[in-house]
Amino acid sequence: MEWLVPLVVVLGLAALAGIVWLHLETRVPRNRATANPEGALGRSGAGDEQAELSITLRYLRRRAVYFRDLADRVADPVSGARYWDIAGSLDKAANALEANQPANEPPPSASPDEPA
Repeated sequence: MEWLVPLVVVLGLAALAGIVWLHLETRVPRNRATANPEGALGRSGAGDEQAELSITLRYLRRRAVYFRDLADRVADPVSGARYWDIAGSLDKAANALEANQPANEPPPSASPDEPA
C-alpha cells in the first residue's frame, strides 16, 4: 500500500507533462510545409492538380470498364442495362473532365484498360 501514493504522483506528473507537450506542440509547427493551411491540405502547386485529374480520370475509366464487364456477366437483362447505364455515366463524367481541363496542359495519355 505504500507504493500507491508514489504511483499516483508519477501518473499525475506524466499527465501534466503530456498536457504541456500537447500545448507546446500545437503552438510551434514542426514542419514548414504544414505551417500554412494551403500546404496542410495538399494544395502546394499546379502539378498537383494535373496529378489529381489524371488519377480521377483513370479511376472513372476503370470503374466504367468494371461495370461493362459486370453487365456482360450478369444473367438478368434489367441489371445488365443498369450496369451499362452506370458505365456510360462514368464515361460521360470522364469525358467532361477531359474537355474542361486547362488549355496550357496536355491531355493525359490513354490508360491500358481503356476501351478502344
